[in-house]
Amino acid sequence: MAARREETITATDFKARCLELMNRLARRELDRVLVTKRGRVVSVLAPPPEPEAAGFDAIIGKLSGSTGLSADHGWEAAGDDDLPARLEEKFKQLL
Repeated sequence: MAARREETITATDFKARCLELMNRLARRELDRVLVTKRGRVVSVLAPPPEPEAAGFDAIIGKLSGSTGLSADHGWEAAGDDDLPARLEEKFKQLL
């Protein structure tokens, strides 16, 4: 198992180096950053999980083509007989 790459930094130093530390986390150069105040850890920063690890690839595109409007949708709008046709046209424009 790889050694944990972490950095402990005071809140004052964190204010000065915040963007640098976030960039290092994003590049996976650090696993986490511990921010301290008066010697006590008050915050822990870590990069977000990799998309594959979070299962995002399995979700993307899962609902593609699963929605639509049928001609027999049963909508009724008082005083607006053309509403279903207008909504269907708007929906088609979004695709």
